[in-house]
Amino acid sequence: APLGPADAVIMALLFGLTILKGVWVSLRVNRRRSGAGGEAGGVTPEDFFLAGRDMPFWAVGLSIFASNIGCKHFVGQAGAAAATGMPVSIYEWSAGLLIFFLGFGLAPKYLGMNLTTMPEWFERRFSSRCRLLLAVVSIVAYVLTKIAASLFAGAVLMEVVLGVSMWASVPVILAVTTAYAATGGLSAVMYTDVGQATIFLFGGLVGLCFALSEIGGVSGLTSTLDRNGLAYFMTTLRPADRPGHPWTGLLLGQPIASVWYWCVDQTIVQRVLSAKNIVHAQGGCALAGYLKILPPFLMLIPGMIARCFFEECQRTGGLDFPEWCETNLSDSQAANKAYPLLIMKTFPDGLRGLMIVSMVLAMMSSLDSVFNCVSTIFTNDIYVRFLDPGASPSKQVWVGRLVTVIAAGC
Repeated sequence: APLGPADAVIMALLFGLTILKGVWVSLRVNRRRSGAGGEAGGVTPEDFFLAGRDMPFWAVGLSIFASNIGCKHFVGQAGAAAATGMPVSIYEWSAGLLIFFLGFGLAPKYLGMNLTTMPEWFERRFSSRCRLLLAVVSIVAYVLTKIAASLFAGAVLMEVVLGVSMWASVPVILAVTTAYAATGGLSAVMYTDVGQATIFLFGGLVGLCFALSEIGGVSGLTSTLDRNGLAYFMTTLRPADRPGHPWTGLLLGQPIASVWYWCVDQTIVQRVLSAKNIVHAQGGCALAGYLKILPPFLMLIPGMIARCFFEECQRTGGLDFPEWCETNLSDSQAANKAYPLLIMKTFPDGLRGLMIVSMVLAMMSSLDSVFNCVSTIFTNDIYVRFLDPGASPSKQVWVGRLVTVIAAGC
């Protein structure tokens, strides 16, 4: 169904509030630091890259969560659930445990060393060459993987729900996100993340409840899966000899590989380094860890519901849910459209707008984190060390802002 007037109003209102909040936080940060001396509005490198090491636990926790959850989750994880079911939930639930390890196992050491970046830790642990290598690899990986993946998921969403090509939608989203990330630094990014996380958590819960009501609740979902030979979709741990998601890989291999992302990656650790003290750092990690319980319910179940509608359409020869026969959600590539299709084919006026805003804000919260992270690593681990060792604090801030813009342009 096309977007209705209530969708337009909700989208305009929430997007407008998000932009205003980003601008307000950026201006507030610059004003608050204006008496600290120096140029660049009085903002010091520690203010810009680490939010002055003054962030409360709730901002740390919600920003960790928002930095990870993006449009790629609503598109990619819902698509994975439409194709294979619940096994990918292990990625989220094991992440919660690793975030607890970050907070209570590693954060005391990180904060005790007064780190700014993780490459800096590698220099202290190994050598200066390791620091440079990690810095270069991290920057390249962020541009080629994190930014690219988020933009691809956003392009899929815009194409399905609005019929807008990525060449039209992506530049607008990048411009808005870059504006507050480059102006206010990590403070603006994290406080904006708080608002964005609140909106997409609320939107995800409302979307989940409505999707379940359309399929007849949890019992309707399980019976529909069983009727179409997909009862195994509700099983999280699959046999070790089953291709795709064996329990051995999910429980033994995947958590080990994820230690890098949750405990060492700059995007996540930078939030911990910005905390007021160790208590707030650990409180933030605890909050983020508990929040990681939610994504499988917010994203995977709607994806499986979309697959149920498709299977019922196929089983009845188009008599039930005829509009769902067009896209083959059993195909792993086409399955990425599961949640966007659920929004457009099933959700009512108003809720469609809320869900679109939720997904776009989730994408923005991931992008702003990566932009700030790239600028932090480049400025502290490459520019100041090799290109301009005598750079003044204000020059470091302006370089960080410039790199933020360049990262968005890449």
